[in-house]
Amino acid sequence: VRRQRQMCIRDRLYIVSQKDKGAYKTAWAILILTFPLFGGLMYLLSNAQSSKWRFAKSVLHTQQKAKPLYALPGICYESATKQLPEYYPQIHYLQEYTGFPIYADTETHYLTPGERKLETLLAELEKAEKYIFLEYFIVQEGVMWNSILEVLKRKTTQGVTVRLIYDDMGCFLTLPKDYAKQLKKHGIQCAVFNPFRPVLTVKQNNRDHRKIAVIDGKVAFTGGINLADEYINRKMRFGHWKDTGVRIHGEAVFNFSMMFLEMWNAFREPETDFKAFDPHRWHPEPFESDGYVVPYSDTPLDFEELGENVYINILNQAKDYVYIATPYLLISDEMENALCTAAKRGVDVRILMPGIPDKPMVFYMAKSYYPPLLRAGVKIYEY
Repeated sequence: VRRQRQMCIRDRLYIVSQKDKGAYKTAWAILILTFPLFGGLMYLLSNAQSSKWRFAKSVLHTQQKAKPLYALPGICYESATKQLPEYYPQIHYLQEYTGFPIYADTETHYLTPGERKLETLLAELEKAEKYIFLEYFIVQEGVMWNSILEVLKRKTTQGVTVRLIYDDMGCFLTLPKDYAKQLKKHGIQCAVFNPFRPVLTVKQNNRDHRKIAVIDGKVAFTGGINLADEYINRKMRFGHWKDTGVRIHGEAVFNFSMMFLEMWNAFREPETDFKAFDPHRWHPEPFESDGYVVPYSDTPLDFEELGENVYINILNQAKDYVYIATPYLLISDEMENALCTAAKRGVDVRILMPGIPDKPMVFYMAKSYYPPLLRAGVKIYEY
């Protein structure tokens, strides 16, 4: 009993000393205090597996090598901070601390719902002359993916390089196990992110949830839309599906090219000539601009809460309104406080949630955040 108690105290002190969120550390501490042996073993299983750290090391090493190469000549940090002094903290954080540069010569177009994104994506894929990069969490055979695949096959015969990354867990029930080999027969290079293995390992919890398309280094797409029929309302699983896509045209697309190549290099033969993907290589004339753009990505492997910090900065700096559309609302105490404080300052804070959830348990958990947000003046709508 004494040894078990000593182990419990050591585990708890170790957890408290880690650089993690307070709620995360508290949950583990309670579990270990309540069930010392079981809780300690669970913590070791979740945090001490060598496969998890090898995976993290591989991804982080690739990202650290690529990060200094993000900035193209002539980036507009100084002009952006002078013209937009109120956004200086956000611009400085993203470029100077996390390494994601800001660009001006870029246009953005908001695309919703998924049908509109598909139409625009197909039109841009048809224009591809040199390369196409696709990185998606879910790819499912059906109207949406088959129409895209038809274009990709045709483009490979025209000499266009096509690369695809898809998440193995996200596609576990939507694609055949040998799908990467099938695509290779059509000339499509394919990398399966973190292939599923039927063993007890938390490495499987690392998933690639990105939705990125890059075409010739000058056009990119991102947003919440996967390549499956429910996202274009050809399959009605949860009522009408309203999701969001964004088309980016211009120099800021280079950030997306680098994000893709980081992940590609972590799992395939490394790509070293990053200059080959400069937006101006295949578009020598100047790009049109409708503002400043900072594409960025986040990872749970570096212990920097980048995505959350960006949202908190937005909320802290907002003067008039902040509109958020999200399928899930599982927020930290820091995020809840930022939302409530912004609303209390008189900022019009609105959150749009789905009325028909795709994950009921997560939806019911989200509803537990409604009361304090509503009391603070945050408006919540369900679509």
